[in-house]
Amino acid sequence: MYSQSAPPSPTTQSSVTTTFLIISLDVGRFCVPGNGTIKEFMVEKFTSGDLGRYMGDLAVAWWILLVAAGISLVFSLVYLFLLRWIAKPMIYISMVIIFLLLLGGGFYVFYVGLTYEAEDHTRNLMIAMAIVIWVICFIYLVLICCCWRNIQLAAAIMQAASDFVRQTTRIFFVPGVFFLIIGAWVVFWVISAIWVFSVGDVEKRDGLPIGEVKWSATTRYVWIYHLFGLLWVSAFILACAQFLISVVAALWYFSHGGQADDKN
Repeated sequence: MYSQSAPPSPTTQSSVTTTFLIISLDVGRFCVPGNGTIKEFMVEKFTSGDLGRYMGDLAVAWWILLVAAGISLVFSLVYLFLLRWIAKPMIYISMVIIFLLLLGGGFYVFYVGLTYEAEDHTRNLMIAMAIVIWVICFIYLVLICCCWRNIQLAAAIMQAASDFVRQTTRIFFVPGVFFLIIGAWVVFWVISAIWVFSVGDVEKRDGLPIGEVKWSATTRYVWIYHLFGLLWVSAFILACAQFLISVVAALWYFSHGGQADDKN
């Protein structure tokens, strides 16, 4: 519990002392305000503005994001399953689908643009967008024609990769395991970051019931080093996962997994 006595008002002759009580809850080495008025003030302070609206949108639409992530995961797994059996056809089919989507998308945008009035600016904008999509489609077709030999080589590599995935299905567990490792590392980093952030002298801020931690130069350098540690360790964990997959693939390919025509 923390109490602060206000100085007597200059407009009064009597020395009247007013005491403000801030009831707090101890959470480890930190104090969370437990007074209703202070708590409401802090909630309003942190939830107002653009950040508060963004967090409110996330709270309302969290299930939509979760469903979208689940659908993306399902489509990714289905695509990987198909690559295990029909890698080359899937590559060529994907290229044709992309070309048709660009071509058809241009016609659709052009048709929608024609539905607007001739004086409407949206009509010209939609027609211009359709032309841009057609130009991208043409460039895509030219790149396919110019890089056809490289595309065939990439398809052969994908075929070898599909053979590797089909014969070593346990490789699918590697990304999941390393994802859990990175998650544990991030949790540890956040907890330690709170301790680093709280190092310093606490000073009162005008107009707010919460204080401000004043950092020294040493604390600032430690925070920068701590932030660099987050990026470096995360990159190291990802590199370990990539190294493990690449080593397993190389051992499989040069021992017995690859086909004779793929090795030549």
